[in-house]
Amino acid sequence: MTVLEGSGKLFEWFSQKDKFNFDEDMGKLLPKAKKEERAAIKCALEEFEKMEVLKSTDINTERYWILNKKFDTFEQDLKISPKTGLLISQLINSFCEILEIEDEECDPRNITEQDINNLLLICYRFMDDKETDPSKN
Repeated sequence: MTVLEGSGKLFEWFSQKDKFNFDEDMGKLLPKAKKEERAAIKCALEEFEKMEVLKSTDINTERYWILNKKFDTFEQDLKISPKTGLLISQLINSFCEILEIEDEECDPRNITEQDINNLLLICYRFMDDKETDPSKN
């Protein structure tokens, strides 16, 4: 497991929980985790702490990582090239045309979070796998 993969697991974890403790929670996050998987998770926790997503503290001999603020309040800035913006808008707008949905059309000059969500919905529709669609959880 890489640190990036560990970060993905922790993103899922913190989307539903506010704290993480190795002793209490590692088995829930990754049942039967190998040492290298535990190390990847610990590195990811430390990266989140550097990004100020988490803070950590020791209580007695145990380390706890706590969300700095509610998970849903964290935002990311994304910069994309004009070509990528155009490709995103073409895909979304083609899909909107097929479904005859005009109010979800995408402006290639201003890609929004709604556009990214629409891309995800298009992907899940083509995957046709409800178990991998987090919106079904």
